Amino acid sequence: MAPKVLVIEDREYVRQVMVAVLVDAGYVAVGLPSAITALERLAEIRPQIVLLDMEMPGMNGREFLVRLRAMPRWAELPVLIVSGYGETSLPSSERPGIAVLAKPFDNVTLIDCVGRMVGPASIPTSA
Repeated sequence: MAPKVLVIEDREYVRQVMVAVLVDAGYVAVGLPSAITALERLAEIRPQIVLLDMEMPGMNGREFLVRLRAMPRWAELPVLIVSGYGETSLPSSERPGIAVLAKPFDNVTLIDCVGRMVGPASIPTSA
């Protein structure tokens, strides 16, 4: 089965595009609009990787990471930070299991980053 990707992004259009690109590449992808909702649904979704926007209303990406790493089941879950602020402003970018993808990015780069972190998606089969 293809790796499951959880996309946490408050901007609906960006979230929908990221999910569509991942699904088209063969991943199973779920998009959520907030970090709070994502924490509530982690056990249900059971992702193999999280794509995380850092600047969101309510709980931001940094707080999400702190809470995620405090949960034993999810402490080592790979996280791809998707940020327009660049790697230098993200102190957590040097931690194991965390990578940074700077916005804007192209679809190929997104798929490549996810693939390096969790492996390639299954190839969609046509009927």
